[in-house]
Amino acid sequence: MKRQYSARVVIFFAVLFIGIAAMVSHADTDSPVTVPEILTKAGCPFNEEQAAQFLGLDFGNGREAFTTLFGMFNDTQNNVLKKALGVAKGMNGSKERPRYLLQAVLFEKSRCPLSHEQIVRLLALPAGSASNVRARKIYTDEQNEALNKIFQSRRR
Repeated sequence: MKRQYSARVVIFFAVLFIGIAAMVSHADTDSPVTVPEILTKAGCPFNEEQAAQFLGLDFGNGREAFTTLFGMFNDTQNNVLKKALGVAKGMNGSKERPRYLLQAVLFEKSRCPLSHEQIVRLLALPAGSASNVRARKIYTDEQNEALNKIFQSRRR
């Protein structure tokens, strides 16, 4: 009888430990990801000029904001961002760029940043226009609203 009780206690604590470990692990993977954090962890943080540009980005300005965003990083930072956010082929002869950079920055500025888990799921999507539809299913309602706002203002 004592053996059964001891075995049950051991099993209870093992299950409890595994549950806690899973929650802690999930918390790490589901934490928000920001562009400054990605760059800082890689040892190539924003300089003062970049920080000012980043803070001043206004996606309501359309093409100007996109040009500023994709042009503000040095080669090292671009490579770090491509590694973290995927690679998008350049269009019309332009250079490759970080695939989900626009979304990461837009969502960060809208106070609904991408999570580690979302980035993993996004990076698993194949490149191409069909992935945009699939990506929308990965984004939260707040994130989709932020995208809708920016692209509606660009169409006007």
